[in-house]
Amino acid sequence: MSAKPQFSQALLQYPKDMVANMAAYQLSPKFLASSVDSRAFFSYPRECNTDHNYIRTVHAIITRNGSAMKTIIEQLEFSMGKGMNEWDEPEATKKFTIMQNMIELTEENKEYWTPDNLAQALLGIWFAASHQPWMNLDFVVLELCSHPEYIPLLREEIGDFSDLTYDSLEGFPILDSFIKETVRLNPLDTRAIRRKAMSPFRFTNGPSVPAGAMACVSSFDLMHEPESYPDPYTFNGQRFVSCTSEMRGTKFTDVSEKFPVWGYGSLAW
Repeated sequence: MSAKPQFSQALLQYPKDMVANMAAYQLSPKFLASSVDSRAFFSYPRECNTDHNYIRTVHAIITRNGSAMKTIIEQLEFSMGKGMNEWDEPEATKKFTIMQNMIELTEENKEYWTPDNLAQALLGIWFAASHQPWMNLDFVVLELCSHPEYIPLLREEIGDFSDLTYDSLEGFPILDSFIKETVRLNPLDTRAIRRKAMSPFRFTNGPSVPAGAMACVSSFDLMHEPESYPDPYTFNGQRFVSCTSEMRGTKFTDVSEKFPVWGYGSLAW
């Protein structure tokens, strides 16, 4: 699919449209704020159940009526539905593609995971993958420049990288710790574990959430708790290798309420 010029261009344009929409909504007057429906970022404007035309107008102007989004959705929906038999990848290659994995993982719940829903989910993954990896890599390089004392340690641990494999990457605890510490101090999102209240809900300690409202936690606060992260505002590239707290030995990819980068519970990445 990426060999198709129109589709590949849409893949590059869609994240730009998303960021442009976010910027526009941040500059919106307060009296219009209530009409901003977050689903407009991920779905067709017609699916935003609001009486206001503001969100649709802004979306249409910035995205040229959702041109890139529609191109991607239509292609993905076709490829994950009626066009599945037209895939030309060898079976050995197909099993490594995210499209094939999503189809297989949702096989038991086809009533919900229709080609349209699968396409929408994959579109969201594409947006996350289009900016998060390189932003985190940028922060890793910046921290290396700020703390050059870790460079020889990492070089010694990695050694000859010509034979790197997925299995060998598991054997680099200092590298894993350095990356995790970088993300801890430079989170791309200060809020995490978002949940929508389907009915009025009250927490055991008092606060209540009305139906339809969103609740979330502060990932910044969680990743700066002194009990879990001694001296939390200081960069320690070997924190997860040598610290004395419960976080010792944890990996960058571990899902934890103390490190909510990946979400939590059933919706964790």
